[in-house]
Amino acid sequence: MEGLTLEEMERQRILQALEQYDNNLSQVASVLGVSRPSLYRRLEKYIDIPLTDLNLADSAAFDALPGIGGWFAAKMIEHRKALGGYSCKEQLMDIYRFDQEKYDALSDLITVSREHVTPYPLWMLPADSLSKHPYVGDKETARAIVLFRENSPVCQHTVEALISAGIISHENAPKLMKCAIAASEDN
Repeated sequence: MEGLTLEEMERQRILQALEQYDNNLSQVASVLGVSRPSLYRRLEKYIDIPLTDLNLADSAAFDALPGIGGWFAAKMIEHRKALGGYSCKEQLMDIYRFDQEKYDALSDLITVSREHVTPYPLWMLPADSLSKHPYVGDKETARAIVLFRENSPVCQHTVEALISAGIISHENAPKLMKCAIAASEDN
């Protein structure tokens, strides 16, 4: 190991330990006298961990993420379908019992490809379909969107206009703003 920098020696030491303990990170961390998070930070620059794309992953890929399991994997797919695809990673926290702690544990392992998002046809759907979107949420709001659409010029068909008109709740407005929305048919 003569002539190696300190960083190169540390890299070799970590790689040797990984090989010796069959990539068992808990054992490697214990042998090296570091915590798992510390080991991850040290390994980060040497390995390329493929990210799980929220818009392409199947339930098995979701299930493999830390802290997910079968129930959350199914809910993640269900939510993706309802949204027409994830527009941002943080939308996971809109799933029941998917809290900040669960999100933090996997946020660096996931990504969102916007090209796989189907823009939501907010300006074209009937009220019964609109009410199923997680950020529209109820039949009254869905009917109000349809009435707004039918009684306003196409140039006003924006989420901002729905917010100004008081149609979208203050809770759902920022969430809907993050979604990919299809342009009105007349645009």
